[in-house]
Amino acid sequence: MMTTKYELHLKEFLEPLKYNDGCSEAYFLLNYQLLKTEYDKSGLLIHRFSFGEIALQFMKTIDASYFQQDLLSESEIRQSIDYIANELLENSIKYSDTTATRIKLEVKVTTQTITVTSTNVISQNRANIFFDYIRKLKSSNPSELYIEQLEQRLSDNNKSGLGLLSMINDYKAEINWKFTSIEHIHKILSHVIVRFPIQST
Repeated sequence: MMTTKYELHLKEFLEPLKYNDGCSEAYFLLNYQLLKTEYDKSGLLIHRFSFGEIALQFMKTIDASYFQQDLLSESEIRQSIDYIANELLENSIKYSDTTATRIKLEVKVTTQTITVTSTNVISQNRANIFFDYIRKLKSSNPSELYIEQLEQRLSDNNKSGLGLLSMINDYKAEINWKFTSIEHIHKILSHVIVRFPIQST
């Protein structure tokens, strides 16, 4: 199968990921149809477990003295991971192609950063919308764009893009996107990669 890769590497937000101090990771393959049904009924997800709690256990495995360092507290780390994972999961549910069967969430932990990645199948039209949004984000000030999106949400209840901007502004997150064409089904595999530091400021 031939694939074509579209990489939009926004250096303003993300340098190549480097794991110098060891890395621990987990993958979650989630049933898209079940999540979509739940989301359509209530407009929100009922979270049955904490991605953040799992990541904390990984951190302790990598380095037992983790929390003797100048890091965010356990509750801050748990809350940050849960927020980012849940935002990515919600976006994946809203924007996945109707033929999708799985959504993949990945959490990677190092002694310096935590990275959360979502992977899902989208249509070419949805990919084009994402390309336009990424170009806008690349050419704009994230803080100003965040305020603009907040004002737009108040006027028309449009939340599009607000979660990603919140990650950048509130969590000091760096975001990268990668798109791969799945030619035999004419769909796009979308990866959204969010990395944030765990040092306290």
